[in-house]
Amino acid sequence: MPKATVLIPTHNHYSTLPMTIASMKWQKEQDFEIIIIGDGVTEAVRQVAKVCAEGDARIRFLDLPKGAHHGDLYRDLAIRQSLSENIFYLCDDDLFLPSHLSNLLSLLETHDFVQSRNGYIDLEQKIHIFPTDLSKSFYIDWHLKEPHRNAVSLTGTAHRKSTYLKLPIGWQDPPPHEWTDHFMWKKFFRLPGLRAATHNQMTALQLPTSMERESMGLLERRTELQYWYERFSNPEAEPKFQAEVVQASMDELNYYYAITKNWEIDYLALEATNRDLENQKAELGLKPPNQG
Repeated sequence: MPKATVLIPTHNHYSTLPMTIASMKWQKEQDFEIIIIGDGVTEAVRQVAKVCAEGDARIRFLDLPKGAHHGDLYRDLAIRQSLSENIFYLCDDDLFLPSHLSNLLSLLETHDFVQSRNGYIDLEQKIHIFPTDLSKSFYIDWHLKEPHRNAVSLTGTAHRKSTYLKLPIGWQDPPPHEWTDHFMWKKFFRLPGLRAATHNQMTALQLPTSMERESMGLLERRTELQYWYERFSNPEAEPKFQAEVVQASMDELNYYYAITKNWEIDYLALEATNRDLENQKAELGLKPPNQG
């Protein structure tokens, strides 16, 4: 039984899928399986997926007809076919950094639902974060309240298979007013006694389409992702990136604080995240501004 199952849903991103899958070869933890969930894929994606599966016995390709929405029901099928207790998610245009599986597998030893520090990269290569700490009940409640709000992405999230199977209904097509992933995560967050956690490192690199990339062509997306893929092909790149994440997080939290004072946005979770970042900053040897 592999330690981890990584689900990669895909439809037409043939240009980025090879790098997404290849990022798994960087993992410090190599005991995993990959299930590529084909949701009515194009022929180009089909060929990429087949080549990857033929070249690595750990990879399976589910070549399925186009489902409703994003083929959400197929994720349920893949989980039920998975061989591992630990289920990870990775979008077909994102990357896992080398520590991702090992970091979250460590958390899953004592938790049911976990994520890496969540955020994304914008078109200017700037790091942004979604401040969150799923170990605190406040932030679980924050996700369940209206209006809809979410700080848990698909890429970078993992959970126990046994916890998923406790849900009355798993992945399904969301109602029109709901976001797919948020609709799913809320089912976990309503489970009594759920043990959730957020790791203090950002080890899932997200370049989401929804963040001003809707007009980019597939080849443009490949060029953008290739920069990050080549960067993290160097084993020494991850520690430097984590230092950049801490600094960017501190900068962004200062910005959020300025807003919360004016608009009374929820900031208890920001305070918790800020303390965590201060500790991590000290561990990395980063000095506060007034100390040079």
